[in-house]
Amino acid sequence: MSEPILIPTISDVFKKEFWSQVEIKGTDECWFWLGGSRDQRGYGVVWTGGKMIRCHRLSILLTYGIDPGENLVLHDCDNPCCVNPNHLYIGTDQNNSQDRINRGRHCGSNGYCRILSDTQAQEIRLKRFMGIAVKELAKEYGTSVRTIYYVLAHESGY
Repeated sequence: MSEPILIPTISDVFKKEFWSQVEIKGTDECWFWLGGSRDQRGYGVVWTGGKMIRCHRLSILLTYGIDPGENLVLHDCDNPCCVNPNHLYIGTDQNNSQDRINRGRHCGSNGYCRILSDTQAQEIRLKRFMGIAVKELAKEYGTSVRTIYYVLAHESGY
């Protein structure tokens, strides 16, 4: 793993703007990125200096003053739109691959790459049966509405 880089101080205005777009809850709960942009995998993104940056990386940067550099920022919570620094840690591609395997989100022989575990898929089906809206489920699990529909239809490896 390459060494994280200490960075110069970021303006209070930028910090305030960033955190104003986060649904901050308890320290053990996911903090959802509410800003307008997410990438195709459900990660919150912002554009700054002409460059797209994923919000969970910014969370580490703003909280600890450390730029992870070429390292990854991984989620303990398995929720791509979570920016709670207590749920994030710096890791490598190898850490990320092992984490995907351990959580059942790796690409299978059928060619599909899952982003939700079997347990999460079962929870989603139950919650939908109980009347929770698809859009709310997508937000809760940090994924797209399309992925929720795949889960409900038992498609794409779900």
